[in-house]
Amino acid sequence: MSDNRLLRVLPAYDAIIPALNEEANIAEICIQFSRHNLIRHVIVVVDGKTTDRTAAEAKRYATYVFCGPEGGGKGQNIKSALTVDLTPDVILCDADYLGLRLTHISALLAPRKPMVIGVPDLPPWRDDMDMSGVYKSWAWMSGFRRLPLADLQAIDLHGYLTEIQINRRFPFARSQVQFISMNGLIAPWRLTQRRRKAMDDDYRWGEENGVFK
Repeated sequence: MSDNRLLRVLPAYDAIIPALNEEANIAEICIQFSRHNLIRHVIVVVDGKTTDRTAAEAKRYATYVFCGPEGGGKGQNIKSALTVDLTPDVILCDADYLGLRLTHISALLAPRKPMVIGVPDLPPWRDDMDMSGVYKSWAWMSGFRRLPLADLQAIDLHGYLTEIQINRRFPFARSQVQFISMNGLIAPWRLTQRRRKAMDDDYRWGEENGVFK
């Protein structure tokens, strides 16, 4: 089969990228998605609190750029992108990830399970933190994932804890979720005790409510 015919039968995906003050990084994120042959649209939603040139930089490479409501948070920003015609499965990707490559995107699209979560490298943490078992919590908090559009539309997204809302409102068992290690993909923030507690609390909720069976 020729390359052109192969592309016509392969599924396409839209990428939704919420962004807040990411003028230094948003262009590179958009470029990587726009270069992938299975990505149809690159959609950037700029948080209403943004004070830099994120929107201007995104417009150079994204298919659509929306301005989200001020104070609406990441959840409302993603909902703004749901107003356009989207592919049956979509990708969510935080705009602050460093080191995104085409291989990361391909890895996220390869598995057949309904939701695929790309797990970036662990960020730095304080020396006095107990890091035992942190990977399982860190994985569920990833902002790089592929999921069905219909399920995303059914969630009342709001605020900035979008990953927790998706985890808690998705009736997904382990058989329906796959984790992929994204070596070289970096979340540029420090893992604090407060963030670690939020991660652990969310994972504990999942275990208690049978989400991870």
